[in-house]
Amino acid sequence: MTNLRCSFFPTALDTHPHTWSGTWPALCRGFANDRMPAPHPADADPKRYLPAICGATFTPGSTRAGANVVSIQLASVDIDNGEETPDPSGRKHPSGRPMLLKRVINSPATIGLICDELLRRRIAGYAWETWSSTREWPRLRLVLPLNAPILPDLWGTCTEWILETTGLNRWRMALDLPVLRDTARLHFLPARRPGAPSVERREIPGDILEPPTSEELVLLEPPKTTLHPWQMNALALHGSTCHPTESGKAGWAKRFRASDGNPLDLRTLDAVRLLESINCRVGPGRPWGSGMKHRTSCPWFEEHSHQTNDDSGVLFKELGRWPAWHCSHSHHSHLGLADLMEAAGVLR
Repeated sequence: MTNLRCSFFPTALDTHPHTWSGTWPALCRGFANDRMPAPHPADADPKRYLPAICGATFTPGSTRAGANVVSIQLASVDIDNGEETPDPSGRKHPSGRPMLLKRVINSPATIGLICDELLRRRIAGYAWETWSSTREWPRLRLVLPLNAPILPDLWGTCTEWILETTGLNRWRMALDLPVLRDTARLHFLPARRPGAPSVERREIPGDILEPPTSEELVLLEPPKTTLHPWQMNALALHGSTCHPTESGKAGWAKRFRASDGNPLDLRTLDAVRLLESINCRVGPGRPWGSGMKHRTSCPWFEEHSHQTNDDSGVLFKELGRWPAWHCSHSHHSHLGLADLMEAAGVLR
């Protein structure tokens, strides 16, 4: 019988993982219980005081962060059934992204539809309605065990294989893909509000998924982040500020100047110091291709879900090339080096 490894957290406020090892039936027995929030201040969000699970294991003694993930053996698929559109009033966040209004999609996926598809394919899983689910707007969580752990660098590619193998691509627009691909993401266990009926849940009997080997995953096409129309407009605005240069580099670089007034040579930009100047944490560098990769915090973390100040930022440095930075949160997929430089006051 497959031995699974994952991590538990007493609440969302706890950053220290409690490693768990056991069988899929044992884990399902734990999912069968309704949780309640831990004692919390009257004005606090009770959801943040719920116990949670993460499909990853972490370096011993470390905290919950993407840079500390050793491997992932549970896929937690959030079926959010929502879509976001910019607020018609034009309100914007500090990063410049528009305030978004969320609404339920047409023909939302239901727990019955999802479970029937897995049952038809004989794939083991466990699904439940989440804390935020309502009759009008169903929100679901589906946990899928894997019979072998996946390395974090291959997890994004593995999630695409999972969606294809399980048939969940049929409801792709209903899924929260950035959450699925986030190796260190917390997922609240089944919980009900005071006075509410028991959580609807279903265990799906079947075989535990056997993912491709690391050698096979490397050969698969990695997933591409799909940008919202407003994010594409934001990127187009950056590009339209200046004409592209003859070298093909983005024309926005012409807007930045060094202290002596001359154009910046972004190949020599100290990106670590730039991030630290806007109060971002920068982790130690790790080999990445012919360069280095750093996990960082995001200067606009207050715009993340639950204002999570995590290590969602990634900085890439390679000798003789421009540094690159991005935030893994889906609402910040359009942000990059130019936005960091503007936040640091480099723009002239």
